[in-house]
Amino acid sequence: MKQKCFIIMPITTPQELTGLYKDDGDHFKHVLDCLFLPAIENAGFDPISPKSAGSEIIHAEIIKHLSSSALVLCDMSILNPNVFFEFGIRTALNKPVALVCDDKTKQIPFDTGLINFHRYGSILSAWDINKEKDELSKHITSAYEKGKDYNALWRYFGISQTGVYKPEEATIGQKLDLLINEISILKKSSDKPIEDFNTFYTEPFLKTKQTFEPLTSYYDLWNSKPHKLCLKEDELGLKIAEIFEKYIAGLKKQEEENKKNDKEN
Repeated sequence: MKQKCFIIMPITTPQELTGLYKDDGDHFKHVLDCLFLPAIENAGFDPISPKSAGSEIIHAEIIKHLSSSALVLCDMSILNPNVFFEFGIRTALNKPVALVCDDKTKQIPFDTGLINFHRYGSILSAWDINKEKDELSKHITSAYEKGKDYNALWRYFGISQTGVYKPEEATIGQKLDLLINEISILKKSSDKPIEDFNTFYTEPFLKTKQTFEPLTSYYDLWNSKPHKLCLKEDELGLKIAEIFEKYIAGLKKQEEENKKNDKEN
């Protein structure tokens, strides 16, 4: 019996970003069908496709797959917040993840020299697709073999305590505390200049003649107009945005207090 590989990826292409993908609103569906599913099967795994999220903050079926699957394929393309939310859960459980990203997403919030990820071509042309599938299959196999004992992000972030999936014991508050903590670690890990995110976000917005304030800090990233528009307009996406806003506001307040204390000392 084949081991399971759960896929976490953008479900839809935000309208303001379709210009990056030849105005194809179903671009990521095509990535799933033409690249991810066959590559996972070629690597010897049974793929589990993502589904549109329901209205619950924590979808029981998603949590189950994140906990029980032998491997998770995580597509970081367009820096989708729902994907990073689920990625945080998997990381908390200290289980292997195969990280991928398309060639349109120029910056990811990790030091690429320390975190191994595979960049795939977004065009999905007929003359390149077989090569793309072969390369992705090799990356999937390698990620699983190297991640059997630990999730590579644990060494990168210096995490020492694993999360344990015990739905019968954990309260909603405890689950949220764990997820928020892991996601904040992911976000704060970036050593990329904030200006890099401006480049990523402004290009598609200029095409639609929309404007927004340039980002000046990572706190602004979560509250930026482009980022909110990238969130799926459903209850889950909006709830995640609300959680991030409150939590980041708390971090900012703490940072300001620390600076004040440093000056006084």
